[in-house]
Amino acid sequence: MNKLLTSLKNIAIIPAKLARSIRMQVIVGILSKRVHTNSDNSDQARLKNLYTRCHQISLATFIQCLVHSNFSGLVAHGNPPERQRAQAWDLLYMEYCDLTNTVGQKRILAICREIGMLESKLLAIRTAVLVLSLRYSQKMVDLIHKYGYRFELDPKSGQQYFDELNAIVKKSKVISIAIKQKRFEHDEMTAKFKQEKPTEEYFDDLLAALGRFMHTIIHANEVSVTEFVAIRNRFEKECQAMEREQEKMKRKIAQR
Repeated sequence: MNKLLTSLKNIAIIPAKLARSIRMQVIVGILSKRVHTNSDNSDQARLKNLYTRCHQISLATFIQCLVHSNFSGLVAHGNPPERQRAQAWDLLYMEYCDLTNTVGQKRILAICREIGMLESKLLAIRTAVLVLSLRYSQKMVDLIHKYGYRFELDPKSGQQYFDELNAIVKKSKVISIAIKQKRFEHDEMTAKFKQEKPTEEYFDDLLAALGRFMHTIIHANEVSVTEFVAIRNRFEKECQAMEREQEKMKRKIAQR
């Protein structure tokens, strides 16, 4: 038992003072809800006061988010917290990456989600172990089994019960290592992205080029992100087609 509590203190996931102050039934209730997550708690349901789709915002708002990290334009109504605004931006930017087939940025966002899932898993496992070290709970045992730790966890087995809890803590360190690796990968890719991050001037020049292509003036505050991407994709296809024609002409000239 002492060995287990020492391990829990070392990982510093739940401070001992906090653990003592929280009633066991509250912890059990919280983690039970984690096992039976309801679809009503989806990202879209929680972010109903914000724009999360590319067709809902103008390119000008998108530029403010991307270049200046100003997410105020994503608010549809109310005053959602900054954390939810950032989550709405993540969803919107993921769609933008899908539309433009921007592999690198899609990977950064995917890594962020993976880190969040791993951290949630680690917290759930170690909180469940803490609960079980103080009082047996079948729900907590089911939670640990759900995550693949197939220990018997029979409180009647005496010291073996606490040895198994300690073994779960040790095995869960693999998740900590995975989190560190993902964070390292994220930091590397983010640093590269910051070096290549578009500016407002980049979008101004691009809109000017697209305007010449479309024989019209394109204003960032009058075109949605979806429309902008569609025009850009069409422009790029035309450029690629012209490049292929030029290559054919060069080969024909070379063969003469």
